[in-house]
Amino acid sequence: MAYTGKIGYHVLLRYDPGNASFYRIFAKRLYMNARTKKMLTVAGSAVLIFTGLYYRISGFHIPEGTPAGKVPSVVPPTRTPSPTRVPSPTPTAIPTPTPDIFSGLESEMFYITYYGWPDNSPPGDAIAYPKHRYPDAVHETAGGSGTFTDPVTFAAVTGSVDIGTVYYLPYIAKYVVMEDICSNCRQYNHIDIWMNSGPEFAGEVETCQRKWTRQQEKVITDPPPGLPVNHAPIFSRETGWCR
Repeated sequence: MAYTGKIGYHVLLRYDPGNASFYRIFAKRLYMNARTKKMLTVAGSAVLIFTGLYYRISGFHIPEGTPAGKVPSVVPPTRTPSPTRVPSPTPTAIPTPTPDIFSGLESEMFYITYYGWPDNSPPGDAIAYPKHRYPDAVHETAGGSGTFTDPVTFAAVTGSVDIGTVYYLPYIAKYVVMEDICSNCRQYNHIDIWMNSGPEFAGEVETCQRKWTRQQEKVITDPPPGLPVNHAPIFSRETGWCR
């Protein structure tokens, strides 16, 4: 071998003795080509060294006896993908049932209508049973905010409900009290509730009355104090607003 070939050969043997046979064949071919072509230079050894170092670093081993021109391809190891993590399902919250606060209270189904200033007879807020003449009544004229101590006036068939009788209507969340006569009512379980109103907004009052009329609605006939109350009026006589 040429001197430069020997240098490259011994350097490779030092760093990669496992491929000695391959380097020996490769070095001989470089030497023969150089002797034939007179072109052996230090570059030949450099090529040999870097080729061997590449295989050494990459972990590739050339089997014993493999011809220099038949170097097998380097196949990178197959990387096993990490398993996909499946998220745990979030448990669905079960809603807590709302207790029936009216359970156990006496109730009946009533036909419920409304009247106001425009369709009162005569028009206005006068009632048949004002308090100054009927002590069981609450008001002198039709009114009320809907609380237990200030229930809203309602009218009923004469003799069907005692004056001052208090009911509670869950669907409007208000207490009502019997203080007037309903001339249009034809049955005992029909009550006509006063809608807070004045001489203004007559059309709006009638529209709001129809909105809140119910053919069949639950009425608590002997309500205790403390039931929920919606303090907002059903109708605003100042603005014509209907709840």
